[in-house]
Amino acid sequence: MKTLEHLKTLYLSYVDQSSDSRAASEKARDYYDGKQLSAEVLAEYKKRKQPPTVKNRIKPKVDSLIGIEVQSRTDPKGFPRNPDDEDSAKAITDALRFVVDNNDFDSIKTEVSEDIFIEGTGAAIVEVKRKRDQFEIDVKRIPWDRLVTDPHAARRDGDDSTFDGQAIWMDKAVAIDLFPDADESVFSTSTEQDSNDAHEDRPKDIYYDASRDRVKLIELYFYDKKWHHAIFTGNGFVVEPRLSIYLDEDGEPMNPIELRHAFIDRENNAYGPVRNWMPIQDEINMFSSKALHALSTRQIIMEEGAVDNVNKARAELHKTDGVLVRNKGFEFEISSNDGLSAGNFNLYSDAKGEIDSVGANAALNGTEDRNLSGRALQARQQGGVLELTGVIDGIRDWQKRIYRQIWYRIKQFWTEQRWIRVTDDVRNIKFIGLNREVTVRDQLE
Repeated sequence: MKTLEHLKTLYLSYVDQSSDSRAASEKARDYYDGKQLSAEVLAEYKKRKQPPTVKNRIKPKVDSLIGIEVQSRTDPKGFPRNPDDEDSAKAITDALRFVVDNNDFDSIKTEVSEDIFIEGTGAAIVEVKRKRDQFEIDVKRIPWDRLVTDPHAARRDGDDSTFDGQAIWMDKAVAIDLFPDADESVFSTSTEQDSNDAHEDRPKDIYYDASRDRVKLIELYFYDKKWHHAIFTGNGFVVEPRLSIYLDEDGEPMNPIELRHAFIDRENNAYGPVRNWMPIQDEINMFSSKALHALSTRQIIMEEGAVDNVNKARAELHKTDGVLVRNKGFEFEISSNDGLSAGNFNLYSDAKGEIDSVGANAALNGTEDRNLSGRALQARQQGGVLELTGVIDGIRDWQKRIYRQIWYRIKQFWTEQRWIRVTDDVRNIKFIGLNREVTVRDQLE
């Protein structure tokens, strides 16, 4: 069985080797939120008295991608493998739809899709929780910045990962209440300090926040001949390593976490479409700022002695009703920078056109402002769809794997008779019974 030190080494291997990828993902999220100008750029603009401008073209593109994904959704459906399985397939379909509705899975999928499009990674875990005298299937999104995964895994579906998990911050009192069998010393201050911003709480520390009496728990599913599960802090195990309680279709322990990467580079860093749009977005902001700056400033070309006070002349030039008094006999000319402004505006328009042409283009999301023929519009829409196919198809694959996990939980934990509602139509409410005895009368009916 794996020791605490070994599991901490697995966790820290992800922390250390994913720092660059996480920093890039955080920057992608900032660009989506409109935080696109660094402190250095803002300081330079202030020095030049140049207006800082952000023309956020990334957020509407991501929102359009999410809208396209939402429009393509379908309800889960079970298909029979054999002719005699048709009735069972219908029951499985109804059970899946009940769990999906019970968890508001559409909202979960929207959040996971956003993580995939922006940061490049989305994940969820399919667990069970006891509610009164029954087990309920619980599907939860794992935020991308709380996810722990094998840094050596290179598949976009994470199928080659040897460990997956999540970092969970909570108050110490809550942790003690949730895990009464754990030694309280494991929730004490850890001497191990975090050297980066992985899974931080404020103020950051690798396992413990003394100021708010909060502790970080690491939940890990790891493969050691079979899939195991453990929860630990820097000081010890909260839940000792054990075989995963969740079983696959063959009755073997399995990993209940399903993740998806949009893209993976050759260093195994995950990233989303936003990362490719960021340099173009920088051009849009830069040329827009320069154009506004050129429009709002003018220059004086004059011979020495043309004005009595240069600083006063400069101040009057920046006023909308300024008055300049020049001395006779000296050359004096005001340059309005119109040519410079026009050049920057043209570069801004080129960059805007470039970012609008990739991914969710204007034709695809219905905001095309040009009058195009039907054939031209269809061609542009098809081009936008082709660019999105890989990412959206990956989200569909993730959804299918979540449905499969749900079915495994149903098959394993719903062993007693229960009734579930399979329609929300008050005029046609329908229930089905699972695991109930079937009488001869039922068969005849």
